[in-house]
Amino acid sequence: MGRALFGVLGLFLLNILLYCGHAQGDSGEYQCVASQKIRPYLIRRSNKVSLSVSAKPKAQLRKDSPVAGRVTLTCSVGSSSSSPSSSSSSSGWKYFWYKDEKTSEPLKTGDDVLLQRGSISPSGGGVYWCRGGRGGRGAPVYYTEYSHPVATNRAVVKPNWPEIYSGETITLTCGIEEGGGSEWEYEWRTPDYYTPPHPRGSMMTSSVRGDYSCKGRLKDGGSTTEWSDAFTVKTSAKPKAQLSKDSVEGRVTLTCSVGSSSSSS
Repeated sequence: MGRALFGVLGLFLLNILLYCGHAQGDSGEYQCVASQKIRPYLIRRSNKVSLSVSAKPKAQLRKDSPVAGRVTLTCSVGSSSSSPSSSSSSSGWKYFWYKDEKTSEPLKTGDDVLLQRGSISPSGGGVYWCRGGRGGRGAPVYYTEYSHPVATNRAVVKPNWPEIYSGETITLTCGIEEGGGSEWEYEWRTPDYYTPPHPRGSMMTSSVRGDYSCKGRLKDGGSTTEWSDAFTVKTSAKPKAQLSKDSVEGRVTLTCSVGSSSSSS
């Protein structure tokens, strides 16, 4: 019985001395060496473990094509030389999502998004970031760099009026729904030409009938919205003003209106 108890105590003391600390910052091979307090000449060596230390990774954020009007964003972590979807590089990562400002609090399940493992499906527009974290028993102790921003906003062409007449010019504005405080550049597709991204291109004027569409591009990161629905500019013949006269109790009232030649306005 005494020998059995001594053996248990010896194993207990050996376990105490097996903790070898942790390595940080250096690549190479690491090995633990353990000995008993009561028999320091009894030494046990662990197997060797290779540790490779790389530069701090940056999360990768991908936007998939909309399905039923809803996009899916996928966040992953990998080395700069490997595919972002590499399962070996992404092992152990938890993903944190941020909307409109990457310094904001991470999104939660009830924040108007459908959260899955590494993916979200926003129900509205916005600018999103993500990053990975791992280590620690609660909150991660190590975080990756933030991903580049990705936009899920919708672009809309807004005219100052719905139709123009021969010789008249219309002004169109490219609006970004739920654009927040982000800075945008704008692209246009018109019946005649395409305009490259331009920071002052949210408005344009034209006298040409046809389809016009636009999209926004984030200055920070280059992510774009989808192309807006096309707005069709229609032109009509130059209208003629309509003048009507009413007489009440000897007093005449003249009313001028503008409409098509066949209808009153």
